[in-house]
Amino acid sequence: MSGISERRDRLFPAYESDRVGRMKLYGGDRDLHETLGYKDALDVQDFWDLYNRADIAKAIIEKPVKATWTDGVTIHSLDFDTPPERGEDDIKDEFERVKRNIGLLSELVRADIVSRIGRHGVMVLGVNDGRSLSQPMGDASELKYITPMSERRIQDFDLGENPTDPRYNLPVRWYLDFEDEENREVHWTRVVHIAEQQREHAVYQVPILRPVYNRVMDWQKVIGGAAEMFWRGADRKMVATLDPDAGRLDDEDDLAAQIEEMRHGLRDTVYGRGLGIDQLDGEDVDPTGVKNAILDAIASETGIPKRILIGSEQGELASTQDRANFYGNMEDRRRNHAGPNILRPFVDRLQRAGIITDGEYLIHWPNVFVLDEMEKAQIQSDKAQAVANLDEVDWIDEGEKREIVGLAD
Repeated sequence: MSGISERRDRLFPAYESDRVGRMKLYGGDRDLHETLGYKDALDVQDFWDLYNRADIAKAIIEKPVKATWTDGVTIHSLDFDTPPERGEDDIKDEFERVKRNIGLLSELVRADIVSRIGRHGVMVLGVNDGRSLSQPMGDASELKYITPMSERRIQDFDLGENPTDPRYNLPVRWYLDFEDEENREVHWTRVVHIAEQQREHAVYQVPILRPVYNRVMDWQKVIGGAAEMFWRGADRKMVATLDPDAGRLDDEDDLAAQIEEMRHGLRDTVYGRGLGIDQLDGEDVDPTGVKNAILDAIASETGIPKRILIGSEQGELASTQDRANFYGNMEDRRRNHAGPNILRPFVDRLQRAGIITDGEYLIHWPNVFVLDEMEKAQIQSDKAQAVANLDEVDWIDEGEKREIVGLAD
């Protein structure tokens, strides 16, 4: 391991920042993390456990990814303003061939998802260049495989030490777990590194679930607690009292058996002399307000509108404004992350190997936000109403009115 790698471990120990910033009240006598049951230090396994078990955590990770990588993304040379037809541009044709042969879109989705769960992830590119993974990528004719790996399978990496080299302070060697033998050393030219929200370090991002981890745990408490309250409330609690002057002492065992049978639906009545039965009722608690407050906090941090985040029937009926805001954020994500940090390094590696023709290119993304028929009809109705509202304005002719509201031919 290089000297820079050792300094990296001192400066950025794994998830050390989770150990700081704990809020304390009453002169330090009350630790909110401890009082509210929040875990102290979080690591990548905590985020994986949450992703695998908490529905809302899975939505936080996956919904932006699936909205980003829609079918139709392609590249083309600078000779064209829009994607040309097949046979007109070698760069586009060769990229499309890779998409078909390797199932590229699904691999990009997988790699994007696993990288969001921890601090970073990688895609290992396997090409038929006849060299080992530890050597720089050479000339090749085919991309054979893509292996997405999460932080759990990134054992280590070495950073470049030469300040005059473009790879200075960036990974030059990766040590990865392929799950079939000892960790392998992989040269950086065979790896696409993925990190979305780097701060001080160029390699590590802020794990997507870390800022909302406590809120997701709160959500689990509220949902699970509400289900438990329903169950315990539906499970009737009864107190049976036997008057010692009316019944015999040996009646108690028989009465207990009858009451158990009634609780489990085996009988509707209980017989006994001097018997009194009282039912203990719990208090109904409506969790809606707390649920909405938690969802508001999560939506604010993640940029995913609440009605899209929950993925229920209400989510399907999210307003046009909610959808526009969300997909607007996804346009930004394409422009600031998916394009420059994932797709472009991927294409550059293939151009280096000769699998895609060398040359500058543009990335073409399909529209991410498309109005459905109901939304289009509503917009037309609103425009027609706007024209009607202008009827009394006699100093604007009909053509100008239609132009004002966007109905001009």
